[in-house]
Amino acid sequence: VSGGDPAGTGRTEASQARQVLIDANVSSEAIIMESQATTTAENAWFALRWLPKGTGQLYIVTSDFHMARASYIFAEVLN
Repeated sequence: VSGGDPAGTGRTEASQARQVLIDANVSSEAIIMESQATTTAENAWFALRWLPKGTGQLYIVTSDFHMARASYIFAEVLN
């Protein structure tokens, strides 16, 4: 999960997403957290260090409003 605290709320987006996954019975050991990114481009860029070379799939979880923009940015960064 990726996301810093761009709104300055005192909680990172990554920590909130991690909790959602834990609440859905995902093991905390299976969750990799990146909590520095404050933009969509940084989400993609910082995620690169965790993706194994040759990974065939990556899932983006975001709002329907943001999905087209996020997909474009991730494609640009990852390609």
